[in-house]
Amino acid sequence: LSPRLQQNPFFVIPVFRDKGLFNVIVNNHRDLSIVSPLGEYQKQGDLVQPHMTMQFFTELQKSKGLVLMRSEIKDKVLTRQDAYHITTTFLRYYT
Repeated sequence: LSPRLQQNPFFVIPVFRDKGLFNVIVNNHRDLSIVSPLGEYQKQGDLVQPHMTMQFFTELQKSKGLVLMRSEIKDKVLTRQDAYHITTTFLRYYT
């Protein structure tokens, strides 16, 4: 996971809703990934507010071969279903 995050720190994921879709951008920095709508990122750049975070805890990676992850939705822009889709898509392409 770590080498891919360093090589490709940005990742765009489509989020599907009943009336269409919108894209979110995942910005990776070390063990923290910040998720924001792509339109907001295009307007505000690095000052964009995160709507979801994914944090990776790598303390057990060497001894147990295990990395723990915590996702947190910051507001009501993203639903639990959106967060699940973003997380599983992100992990599918980065692991």
